[in-house]
Amino acid sequence: MSGAVMVLSTGQLPLAASVLPVDLFAIQYIIGTAVTLQTATTTVVGGQPPYTYLWTLVSGDTEVGPIHGTSASTKFSAYFTSPGSYSTVYKCVVTDATTSVVDSNNINIEMESN
Repeated sequence: MSGAVMVLSTGQLPLAASVLPVDLFAIQYIIGTAVTLQTATTTVVGGQPPYTYLWTLVSGDTEVGPIHGTSASTKFSAYFTSPGSYSTVYKCVVTDATTSVVDSNNINIEMESN
């Protein structure tokens, strides 16, 4: 069988991750208090458990950040010292036990203080 290629199937699906919801929004009217948004949750399929999670800033304001940056689920928060708005994009980077890595979809975070 010259030139033949043998492929062994492990029965394992490729690693994939998605985050919901994709849009988070909050309006905070009290200056000097923290704004906390609802929970964003990562769903993982395939790969080899256990998984590790790292919420990563894609673009936008660095004042907004995850409360639990290494969990599958997290809330995001910001502290307003003056009126304004923050617009930020995050994703969750997932690594499985075999060190395969995948990025989730981006989530958009908007926060305002008047």
